[in-house]
Amino acid sequence: MTGLTERVHAVVRDVLCAAEARPLADATRLAEDLGADSLDAVEIMIALEDEFDLNFEDAEADGVKTVGDIMAVLRSRGLS
Repeated sequence: MTGLTERVHAVVRDVLCAAEARPLADATRLAEDLGADSLDAVEIMIALEDEFDLNFEDAEADGVKTVGDIMAVLRSRGLS
């Protein structure tokens, strides 16, 4: 697991109070698999903005449905 992946997983787990034992993968869906509601999704995006010192566009945030979507957005910003 890369440093970026670990940081993203830590943010998602922290916001959702998810246990470390629960595995996260790119295909993990925030709503269906982790029980995130719309407020949780906003909180995840804000926490990611703080963690990575960036701002997400509304279209980017709206497109985030999975952990892999988060990774794709961050990689498109040049993070790895």
